[in-house]
Amino acid sequence: MKLDPSRFDDWFRALNSCDPFPWQRRLFLEWLCPPEGVEARWPKLIRLPTATGKTALIDLAVLGLATGSPCCRRRMVFVVDRRIVVDEAALRAHAIANRLLNALRSNQDPLHDVAQSLSSLGGDQPLVVASLRGGIQRDDGWARSPAQAAVVLSTVDQVGSRLLFRAYGGHGPRSWPIHAGLFGRDALIIIDEAHCAVPFCETVQVIADRWQGFAELTVGTGLTVVRTSATPADEADFNLESEDQTNQILRRRLGASKAAELVVVDANQETHRRRLVQEIAGRAEALLSSMTRGVVGVVVNRVADARAIFEQVGVPAERKLLLTGRVRGWERDSLLQDWLPRFRAGSRRESDVPLMVVATQCIEVGANVDFDALVTEAAPLDALRQRFGRLNRLGERATAPAVIVATRRQVEAEPDGRAKSPDAVYGHSLSRAWAWLWARAKGEPRTVDVGIDALEPLLPEGEEMSSLCQEVRGAYPLLPAHLDLLAQTSPPPDPEPEISAFLHGTTKSSPDVTVIWRCDLPEDDWHVWIDRVAVQPPLTGEGCPVPIWEFRRWLGGGCEDSTAEDGGDVEGAASGDEAAAAGRRVLWWRCASDAAVVQPADVTPGSTVVVPCTYGGCDRFGWNPTSVEAVSDIADAVAYEGGGRLVMRLDALSKVLSSVDGAEPKEAADDLKKWAAGEEDAPTPADALSRLSRAANLPGWLRGLASALASDRRCRAVETRGIYAVVGRRGSSEDFSTGEDESSLSEPLPLSDHSAGVRDYAGRFAKAVGLTEPMVSDIALAGWLHDVGKADPRFQVWLHGGDEVSAALADVPLAKSGQTARNCPAIRRARERAHYPLGGRHEVQSLALIADQEYIRQQAHDWDLVQHLVASHHGFARPFVPVVSDPEPVTVAVTHGALRLSQRSDHSLHRMDSGIAERYWRLVRRYGWWGLAWLEAILRLADHRRSEDEERGEAKRV
Repeated sequence: MKLDPSRFDDWFRALNSCDPFPWQRRLFLEWLCPPEGVEARWPKLIRLPTATGKTALIDLAVLGLATGSPCCRRRMVFVVDRRIVVDEAALRAHAIANRLLNALRSNQDPLHDVAQSLSSLGGDQPLVVASLRGGIQRDDGWARSPAQAAVVLSTVDQVGSRLLFRAYGGHGPRSWPIHAGLFGRDALIIIDEAHCAVPFCETVQVIADRWQGFAELTVGTGLTVVRTSATPADEADFNLESEDQTNQILRRRLGASKAAELVVVDANQETHRRRLVQEIAGRAEALLSSMTRGVVGVVVNRVADARAIFEQVGVPAERKLLLTGRVRGWERDSLLQDWLPRFRAGSRRESDVPLMVVATQCIEVGANVDFDALVTEAAPLDALRQRFGRLNRLGERATAPAVIVATRRQVEAEPDGRAKSPDAVYGHSLSRAWAWLWARAKGEPRTVDVGIDALEPLLPEGEEMSSLCQEVRGAYPLLPAHLDLLAQTSPPPDPEPEISAFLHGTTKSSPDVTVIWRCDLPEDDWHVWIDRVAVQPPLTGEGCPVPIWEFRRWLGGGCEDSTAEDGGDVEGAASGDEAAAAGRRVLWWRCASDAAVVQPADVTPGSTVVVPCTYGGCDRFGWNPTSVEAVSDIADAVAYEGGGRLVMRLDALSKVLSSVDGAEPKEAADDLKKWAAGEEDAPTPADALSRLSRAANLPGWLRGLASALASDRRCRAVETRGIYAVVGRRGSSEDFSTGEDESSLSEPLPLSDHSAGVRDYAGRFAKAVGLTEPMVSDIALAGWLHDVGKADPRFQVWLHGGDEVSAALADVPLAKSGQTARNCPAIRRARERAHYPLGGRHEVQSLALIADQEYIRQQAHDWDLVQHLVASHHGFARPFVPVVSDPEPVTVAVTHGALRLSQRSDHSLHRMDSGIAERYWRLVRRYGWWGLAWLEAILRLADHRRSEDEERGEAKRV
């Protein structure tokens, strides 16, 4: 439907309950939806000072997509090169999505047409939102449909790794092409504070400008890149103009005075960090004692220093908060639920005592917070401007005291301006910025106004300005040879390009690993770890991002000193000393069939690792490598509150109840164990769960989980490696990244029904995203054929739980079994009883069944593509399929609709001369690296959606 862009003001007011700023209206009407005959486009570089409403770019992108602007895209990806904790962009995006969903229900709503237009793109709802900020990114609801309009909030490492076919965050190689396709086609990438992410910007820009079109045929809408910055190194295409300066609200924010005292602390090499911490803590205490109410912000450059200051400042625990980017998402959200109303910009200061927030760089970007006073460690000029953007943010206070603290060692410089002791986080730029500020400070003590308008006329240009800002590197050139290697995900080549060279400009950066703590992993019996974790696979919200070098040092016992230098709270920080790489074992995890217990040295960047709670290393404020206290296991809470599969692990339940008063909850838990163990006199699970849900002294999430399971009549008990769990039917389906072959449902499903359902989904998806009719037909045909290899009689026995009699008596072949994927030992036993080859791939058998069928070939417009989509729908055949030993081959025969297919299982398609690899490379050249991945993603997401419907009992019989 065609919408009138001139209604922008009405739409914006309906979304935000306020008028747009002049720059927001101008960008929308002049750039995104210009008058007839003028090209619509995004400016490549937008300069907007902090507190000028930059997150409204999300509003503009969403509204532009609804109007049909040719420069807007279905997936709007907002990227920040920081670990952040107060994500204003995510809050805004969720509010927009909820507002549009409500507007869809009423044709009187001013946003009704906008919501309808977005829904007409083919998604399930007008807009979905996801945050991929590190941690376990297994919440793939934003990717359920390639046609869905979505806002994705993410980071350089998360987006960059996905775009380069190496998705960080717990995803395995088989899912990498899906992520590459979704981020490489029909996507708008907005990079916030782009001057901090120069290598990433260069890499993404060369992909958008050159390599995405490196193909014989173009499929799908392309990738668009937009950079924003308050301190751009290059001349911006879009700036504030005079009409913005006269806007009352902006005028107040831009003109707010922020006088900062400059303080230098004398200290030698051994004591300078400790003296810095003492000075900042003392200054914070002095400000707190001078205030009757309000919030003092303290911002430092290192996580260890932030924790030390937090502990030193002598105010009650309820009056202070520690914020770092190294915190488990669920605990971060719990903290902010209580604290954010106290210091969010525009909120009322209801506390009758002054409060303190201690933070790292995580507060610099994406945080709409407002401090009444600020104490900050010295930093480059761009970082300081971001920090001061959190002081008197709305310009509503006449005064806002501030202090910038540095040690003599940090700021001493050589005659040429280079630091005598370059800072571990910021190099030479910290001392240069300090010297520049000191030269412009006045009075005694030395004071400089860091307000936006006060500082703007003083700023230098070009290289001089760059020297005062955070040091950045250029990206390594991204060449076709690199992309050929990166696009090979089955298997990944070894060696392969180090993607940090393209994301951070160095091969020595330190991407994060994500650490999960579980209470049911005995330190002395690591053989049970994989199967026990499979009962509740790692989840979004329970992972803590930690630099890989610090993680290795911690496991090797090298983190006893809490004052040890760290690389700051930014992505891709320079790596530290990894000499102590040997140590306690960890569980490296992608999925149940792709996991291993390894040494710390074997953990790779971007990995997800699971460790016993008894290892310590984390508390309620996040990563704390000096802590030896057992860490709380929050997996079941995260799954319940995040809408995941309902799982109650009874060992974890006992840990929670050990600190709860009262006998009734413990008795209910004991009854659940009796039922799970199959004891005859055990009460029903509904009875025990109902009693647990009524216990008033339990955490709210646990009562809710117990109540939900009590009402789930098809919940079941699972016993795995000595632990018991109650597993429900409710919740999201298994994550699409696993690519598991042992598909499960609560009830078996015929192969023909599943195939027809996938065919229909694939056709609808392909049509919705604008593919040509021949291509739509080919993708639908691949959907109909993709699973015919499951007709292997041994695979059918496996799906029947290893029961040959049940399989023989079945009327039709199955696509799904009635097993639960949470019980890995049971799945393995069923496969062994069925004699299905270890590692066997049903999709390769599917290819063998159709490869010589001339009737099918004649239906295809691109026979190469159809065959590849069938072979690759679980992530293999890029370019090879696994080598599988099949010592007792069988004949696989199936009647599939009008088709009669038959082929031996010893087809030898794993051989290098089988033609699979050659076909893959032909298609890469035909459709491009991201184009082929995009076509694969359409079919694979269709398969996942149909499976999800089937698992929920919502699939129509075909």
